[in-house]
Amino acid sequence: MNKLSFKYWLVNEFADYGFGDANNQILGGTDIMKGDGVFQHIKPSIIVNELMQMPPLGPLEATNQVDDEVQWGEQEGAIKATITPLGSMKVTTKRLTKDLEGNKTWILESVYPISDYEDEHKEIEVANKVFDHINKINKNPTNGPDGDYEDIERLAQKLWHTTKKQHPSYIMFPTQLRKQDENYYKLVYEFRGQGMGTPVSGKTGRAEQFHIDLVYYPKKGMIRCFGYDIDSTAGERKFYIEPSEWDEYFSPKQDDSLIVENIVKLFLQY
Repeated sequence: MNKLSFKYWLVNEFADYGFGDANNQILGGTDIMKGDGVFQHIKPSIIVNELMQMPPLGPLEATNQVDDEVQWGEQEGAIKATITPLGSMKVTTKRLTKDLEGNKTWILESVYPISDYEDEHKEIEVANKVFDHINKINKNPTNGPDGDYEDIERLAQKLWHTTKKQHPSYIMFPTQLRKQDENYYKLVYEFRGQGMGTPVSGKTGRAEQFHIDLVYYPKKGMIRCFGYDIDSTAGERKFYIEPSEWDEYFSPKQDDSLIVENIVKLFLQY
């Protein structure tokens, strides 16, 4: 019996409803499954075990206090790698710093997307690639807060123009970049086919839009980015903000291209 890839079905039977052939749309980095065979799920425990066996980062030994997470250190400059299934499987690497109010803040340094087919049976290889990048991060100074950051508009524009070309286009398309205030920008995407069917508060509903919020907090000296669905209930046209697909902090001292690259990787895992 022929197996039908879910994404193939979605693109050909659903996503083009009312919008033409979605296969002719810009894919924006969304992976296409090679073949339609069943794949073996990645085993996070193997990645964690391999990271735990890596050499220490200077004086910092690896610890595993939380499932699917490995951390080196407890103070400012500490690094942690987390395997998360939100959206699709990926490894995020973060570094510990402090904001201007003295609060400990984990800033996102890198995202390693795990492919269901390309990384099949390659957990140890994934762990080694992640650790190589962790070593590079550890050799650089820890980025801190900036209370005088004035380039959030520039960063929002860069993110918007990048995501217009690189977004989960099999299911959504970009519509607008909105300036909410001087330090707050919102990127809006709409779902194809007049919305995706989804349960909302126990009722039948649909996903109307996807929003990416990019915010700079002057008092903290930090940048925050989070992405989430806007859903509605059938017939009532009441809109609900759903839990975030991601919610990450960045330092204004990080390179713009690095921040944009990591947000795009998170977005493409939707």
